[in-house]
Amino acid sequence: MVINLNIIGEELSKNINIAQNDYINNLKQSILAQMINQTQLLPSKSLLATFTNKVSDALQNSIVPTASPSVSSDLYLQQIKLNIQNQISQISGNKFNQFQQNNNLLMQNLVDTFKMINASTAQMNQSSANFDQQCSQYLSLSQAIGQLMINDTMIENQGPIELAGNQISLFCDKITRKNLINYTKSSAEPIPNKTESYNIQYDTLQQNIYYNTNEFQEYVKKLQKSNQNFTSVSQNQVIISSIENTNTIQRLNDSFIFYYFNQTQSKNNQSLVCIQQNQTDWDLSQCTTQKNTFNDGYKCFCKGQKPTTLIVSINSIFLENKNLETAFSTQGIENIGSLNEPKKYVAFWLLYLTTLIQIFLWKIGRSLDNNHLKKKTASCFTSVYQRERY
Repeated sequence: MVINLNIIGEELSKNINIAQNDYINNLKQSILAQMINQTQLLPSKSLLATFTNKVSDALQNSIVPTASPSVSSDLYLQQIKLNIQNQISQISGNKFNQFQQNNNLLMQNLVDTFKMINASTAQMNQSSANFDQQCSQYLSLSQAIGQLMINDTMIENQGPIELAGNQISLFCDKITRKNLINYTKSSAEPIPNKTESYNIQYDTLQQNIYYNTNEFQEYVKKLQKSNQNFTSVSQNQVIISSIENTNTIQRLNDSFIFYYFNQTQSKNNQSLVCIQQNQTDWDLSQCTTQKNTFNDGYKCFCKGQKPTTLIVSINSIFLENKNLETAFSTQGIENIGSLNEPKKYVAFWLLYLTTLIQIFLWKIGRSLDNNHLKKKTASCFTSVYQRERY
């Protein structure tokens, strides 16, 4: 039964000539639901479950998103949870046979399960009321997958594993102390005569699922008070870190953790600052912000491992208001005369030079037009005079 469903599901997911309509969508969802139900009846060691995960991912990705939620979304979420539980069970019971170990089946299953998360989040409606809650559920599953990868498939300093998704991305690494400088600035003293190992995990959310919480809105209200014309805040990625010393089984909470933001959004090119969640609200004081000039990204140095994101700085709002007042005051006119370091004001001087060139060309054009008009008028008078003479 499972084999037949997999064959049908694989054909439906790959055949691009099949019309994408409600009937086909419902058929795919029905087959997907049956595949999940049948897979849950398989033994945890069955290789069919691995194949079904791959087909499920492809079939879910081929379903056209609709306004109404997928009938199989709850079952799909249950299947992802079951996959993770099965991997935990096999690891704890050392139930992987030699064939499964040689083919690194655990890693395959974890990657396939993450792909199922990605396929499911792609179907989610970002404007729905429960989007943040759904995304939070999948975030927990992504974190569980990351922990299994690090603990049971990776060795120290082999290099990181990155799984990119449309809503959630996962970064995992397992290192010794010498490579810790890539992720944190730690003040902790090394343990004498012992090799320290660290588990590194970053989960990145493309949407800020904390934006509508009361704690985050407190900062938004402060922004709105600083500028009456300020109506909305551009949402940026949220990064959640987990850096743990495996020797002490403790997270590095007293160190400065590095958070890298390569995709940023800011209205009117306002400067952004790093902000981190704490017990009662979102706070700027725990982080230092550094802007990367080569890609317009940001790097945050935060003393703690809590959800971290970027937001418009209140200081930049005040500075923006002050600059507008200064530009249209006598001080603004005086400041123009003090621009004696051209390298610092390239944009201004380019605009100034362009304006001068346009004025110069306009004067030349007007002069040519006047000369042409004079010549044409003189020619007309000559023609009239000659006609009257003869």
